Amino acid sequence: MIDDNSNISLDIRPRFELNSSLGVKEIHEKFQAKLKKKEGKIRGKLRLGYINLYHNQESHQYWSPHLSVIVEKSELDDDTILRGHYGPSPTVWTLYVFIYAILGLLILIATVIGFANMSIGNSGMILIVVPFLFLAFLSFYFTSHYGQKKASHQIEELETFFNECLNSN
Repeated sequence: MIDDNSNISLDIRPRFELNSSLGVKEIHEKFQAKLKKKEGKIRGKLRLGYINLYHNQESHQYWSPHLSVIVEKSELDDDTILRGHYGPSPTVWTLYVFIYAILGLLILIATVIGFANMSIGNSGMILIVVPFLFLAFLSFYFTSHYGQKKASHQIEELETFFNECLNSN
């Protein structure tokens, strides 16, 4: 989500929540009409209550974001709540989660083995790899932020398209 200073937030998957006086079906129809025109760089998939927006193949790159929105009726009043998040494509997201999990597991294993060896009087030399694994973890984390910054203009395009659909007649 774009903040007030037009900078991308530091969240890996920025989230937002909006209220609308339109119904779920009306919102679905607005997005459906706009997406049927097939104008511009944005494409999408719709199901009643769900909106997925992404860039078409011509403007798609490795870091291209997706916008996923859940549209549901509020239980408190007649408004409709739109909850969305911007994120990388599902394949990129899965790759990074897998890498984070593997690195975290390797850090845990090396730490446990190292301290276990030290507690029984053996060498804890395996602990030398922990800082390097941690640096690898941090490098992937900052790489994900680099990708988000590189795709910031595409996030703005998705946000603009989303707002145009929501505010169209």
